[in-house]
Amino acid sequence: MRLTDYLSSNHSLLVSVIIPVYNGNKTLCSCLDSLMQLNFPKEDREIIVVDNHSTDNTKEIISQYPVKYVFEPKRGRGKARNAGIRASLGKYIAFTDADCVVDKLWLKNLIKGFTSDTVAGCGGEVSSCEPKTLIEKYYHYRNIYSQKNGLIKPRAILQRIATYNAIYRRQVLEEVGLFDSLFITNEDVDLSWRIFLKGYQLNYVPEAKVYHKYRDRLSDFFKQFFEYGYTRSYLLQKHKYSIKKPVVSFNDGISFFLIQLKTIKSLFMTIFAKNNISEKGFFILDMVRETALLLGRIYGLIGLRLGIVKIPTASFSLNNKLIWGIVNEKAVVSKPSSDFYYTLDEIGTKIWSLLLEAKKIPDIVDTIANDFEADKEEIKAHLMDFIDELKKEDLLKH
Repeated sequence: MRLTDYLSSNHSLLVSVIIPVYNGNKTLCSCLDSLMQLNFPKEDREIIVVDNHSTDNTKEIISQYPVKYVFEPKRGRGKARNAGIRASLGKYIAFTDADCVVDKLWLKNLIKGFTSDTVAGCGGEVSSCEPKTLIEKYYHYRNIYSQKNGLIKPRAILQRIATYNAIYRRQVLEEVGLFDSLFITNEDVDLSWRIFLKGYQLNYVPEAKVYHKYRDRLSDFFKQFFEYGYTRSYLLQKHKYSIKKPVVSFNDGISFFLIQLKTIKSLFMTIFAKNNISEKGFFILDMVRETALLLGRIYGLIGLRLGIVKIPTASFSLNNKLIWGIVNEKAVVSKPSSDFYYTLDEIGTKIWSLLLEAKKIPDIVDTIANDFEADKEEIKAHLMDFIDELKKEDLLKH
């Protein structure tokens, strides 16, 4: 199949490559130089660099390359990427970062991951870019940035693609509402989860390679994982009805701290089992990393608990192809493609009405519990079972 066979009538280009950048004078040239060497038809792609209000000479660097310049004054990677998407023309939207160098065949291999219409996004593999310092070698040795961990690792909660090496169908990005700018990091995980929970597939394409320049200062290293920690709390709060028993509040404090103690115990066992000096050096960074994550999670949970940070919980929506009505005070629902009618009982009808009003799950639980004088936890359990049944019958979707 020729590349141009992918083109649709709605977009004049096949792929838009978006690179957000803030103060990228140390790495941006290498990134753009590699993109200039892509083995990919120039007429089928565009490169968009989003200047996220840099204070160095980033704008001057961008002006030296045949790329589209976009300025986003509000700081945030999600905001920058969204600005790039809105300025783009491609049917597919690819992402990498300003501190990355792409392989010549990166884009050509990445787009091959769309093997069916159900595939919404693909993620390629990430390797280190000549690690020299201990911290850079740690990232490489621990395989921190590997896409494999998020796409095919069995322990992954939900599939996710990191945007330093990613491509998505434009129509899917528009369907789910682009990146959530509330997240300063993990915004790509949130996007992937929303797409995955819509029923789409995310593919791993190891042949599509990107080389990442890792952080080499201990303060930056600590800050990165601290931010991962507290935005992880926000992420689990937003998707708490899609994940079984996430630890997202101090009500689950015992479980939370037991998990952390188990992690620390595992790390101590590791250091005493190793004799290699470099391994022990890596263990020290393991401890810094886990400490940063732990403090970040506590910080995030405090923010949620005190209401300083309010993360909207992901809601559900009704299938827009349904036929429904109220008959004898009971909701009757059917699909045009089905010969069956679904009649809901009194509580089911009440829930259905609240879903029509786009009420959030906690609000529905409170309303049902008050109206029927029932226990909230019991109502919540039955509600989630009811929602699962609606989803199985294609009456409800994320």
